[in-house]
Amino acid sequence: MEMNDKITVVALDRNPKTHPLFKLNICEKTLILFAKNYHDLAKKVLDIIPSCILIDLGNPEIKNIAAVHETRKETLSPLIAYNDVTNEDEMISSINSGADLYLKRDISAQEWLARISALVRRSRIEHQAKDHIIRLSDNLAINISKNIVIKDGVTLPLRSKERDVLLYLMKNANRYVPIEEILANVWGYLKTDKPEYVRLYVTYLRKKLEPDPSKPQYLLTDKGVGYMLKGIGSKTRKVIGQTY
Repeated sequence: MEMNDKITVVALDRNPKTHPLFKLNICEKTLILFAKNYHDLAKKVLDIIPSCILIDLGNPEIKNIAAVHETRKETLSPLIAYNDVTNEDEMISSINSGADLYLKRDISAQEWLARISALVRRSRIEHQAKDHIIRLSDNLAINISKNIVIKDGVTLPLRSKERDVLLYLMKNANRYVPIEEILANVWGYLKTDKPEYVRLYVTYLRKKLEPDPSKPQYLLTDKGVGYMLKGIGSKTRKVIGQTY
């Protein structure tokens, strides 16, 4: 990563004005956006696709580790958890829940920037090394490693579960996959009493993939059988299956 690349950071902090990074909000190379609450954080994560996410575990308005876990389900962006006083149990819990790093809140702004830059740099290098772009047509592509769909030049972020459903259909492209098979492999359900989950996420995906979601060209339905994703060759399916 070239260090003149813009880094966008979204932070959820109990009191942004006292955070060491607050005064760097207009930094030339790093944009720091403080979320008002967890709902605002979740919205910014999906809308902006930030370079890095910061979550204050000492914030009384959130469910601490649960906020890390829920955020990680929605994004692959680097995530740093922090608190006033660090302890090993909280560190282990936060890392196990999806944080990439656990820090003390009152480190200097320079150390915050150094830690964020290093984490973002490693993340971008990893993504460049395994950047899989699947092109379904001239104006439609899926970037798996970045969790995005690019349609007509517009970038559309994928939710975590949307990505999981899409990945499974990509691995099994050009055949109708039964709903119960999708439930078992994406949600872990062995029973078939939640077919509405699959139908809901297929609806979400069609809005992002299809020129006209009411007349799907790529994500097809065979009533009583399941769903099929068209347009992916056998070599691409093999690469996806080996990598993800």
